[in-house]
Amino acid sequence: MGCRDELQILPDARPAEWHIITVPLRVPGSRCLVSSEVFSLQLVTAIRRAATLRERANVDPHVKPQLFERALRDLEQSLDELRLMQEQTQAQVDRMEALRAELMAERDKYWRLFNVLPDPCLLTAGNSAILEANRAASDLFNVSQRFLVGKVLSVFVCEERNRFLRYIESLARDGGSLDLNLRLRPRERAPLDIVARISADSDSTLRWLLHPHEQREVAATN
Repeated sequence: MGCRDELQILPDARPAEWHIITVPLRVPGSRCLVSSEVFSLQLVTAIRRAATLRERANVDPHVKPQLFERALRDLEQSLDELRLMQEQTQAQVDRMEALRAELMAERDKYWRLFNVLPDPCLLTAGNSAILEANRAASDLFNVSQRFLVGKVLSVFVCEERNRFLRYIESLARDGGSLDLNLRLRPRERAPLDIVARISADSDSTLRWLLHPHEQREVAATN
């Protein structure tokens, strides 16, 4: 069925007020994107109109019985198809809502675990833009989590930023993992020597696990 503002039926029926019966199929300007509730209301309204027409046709002498009956059968068939489509669409919407709720619950669970990890962790884009940062990373950079997200990690790199960006862009593109020795300058603090373990995800995002050099050396000694 094409996308039209209205469905025209009974083109030859009489009297004149029955000449065109319209059933709205979309909200003007919405490109046929009608909510499930609006669509259901329109469908119920159309079914009621069809029932009313059938009742009035039985008592109106101006209506041509054969023409009207054929048009009404076509209308009722179309309405049945629309009703089935609406039921299927609503079932899909319900499944999508359930899936969305499940994904949100998993997301919240992941975030709680990510946020309480004792090691500084980041999720960045391939250009080093920070997408997520846990509480330990916020402490390391001396920047609140809210303001850390959206910054580029390269602004904290003290030296050889261009080489740093080439490394991580290549890693995001080609995949794999990489250990980098970095000197980072937190906000309003002295520079820190950091060992960064970086892993690329399939969507080209990068996961970072950061260790101060002395912490890494102590761990290796133990």
